[in-house]
Amino acid sequence: MNLVIGDFDSLGYVPEHPNVIRLKPEKDDTDTACAIRAGLEQGFQRFIVYGGTGGRISHTIANIQLLCSLARKGCYGILIGKDVWYRVISNEEVRFPREMSGYLSVFCMGERALGVYERGLKYPLEDATLVKENPLGVSNEFTGKESMVSVKEGMLLLIGEERG
Repeated sequence: MNLVIGDFDSLGYVPEHPNVIRLKPEKDDTDTACAIRAGLEQGFQRFIVYGGTGGRISHTIANIQLLCSLARKGCYGILIGKDVWYRVISNEEVRFPREMSGYLSVFCMGERALGVYERGLKYPLEDATLVKENPLGVSNEFTGKESMVSVKEGMLLLIGEERG
């Protein structure tokens, strides 16, 4: 089932759709948080959020926090914006096909991330420990080879960016 959820205050109108849930503008959660909660209640485990990275940086950070919540629940979540995507992984591995291009940054999203591997990228990591105070994983690059990032224990924010 497709749902359209939001308060639509920045849109300026309520979209025509058979399954619209209109939220009050004054609420504790963001529209995206309400939409993800509705999806979880319906049993969804994969969330693709388009346009959740533009506009106000505070909303982008809030959406990254939602990705952390999804990863902790064992769900897949990704934010897709103009020339950028964000994904959070927890105690897992993600593989990328050789066709991937651009930059890949990897940041620790907790006190520490243990057993971090980055393979097939320009700057490999082997069994590294990342901490939130050191951006060691910034601006790696895809090389035209199959690649992967994994973390044995902890949570990582992956940011993919097109070359500018």
